[in-house]
Amino acid sequence: MGVVLCFFVWDSLAQQNITGVQSYMITFCTVLLLGYATVYYEHLLHTSPVTVLLKYPLFWINSAVTYYYGLNFFIFIFSTYIFENLKDHEIVVVWIFHNTNNIIKNVLLAVGIYYAGKEE
Repeated sequence: MGVVLCFFVWDSLAQQNITGVQSYMITFCTVLLLGYATVYYEHLLHTSPVTVLLKYPLFWINSAVTYYYGLNFFIFIFSTYIFENLKDHEIVVVWIFHNTNNIIKNVLLAVGIYYAGKEE
């Protein structure tokens, strides 16, 4: 959290206007989340508490994070360019892709919550 807070302060004061799109900040956080998700997948494969990962809730939650941030990574990187240079109808197409990924992420999270409720 400290690293993220320091990066946010640096980004807001020295790089990008705090009232604008913080593309550096969201890209940095996306890289961190994808890194943690990858490490957690490796942890699950080596020390899995269940024999079937598809019934393990944290697998689904980690899959939701990986899916959403992995597919939206380039949108986050180019968000400043998207908002400043694309036409309105082109921005709508980008955000339809983003929102579709968000819906699928929420479905994956719901599956994880479903399996969490079935644990004994």
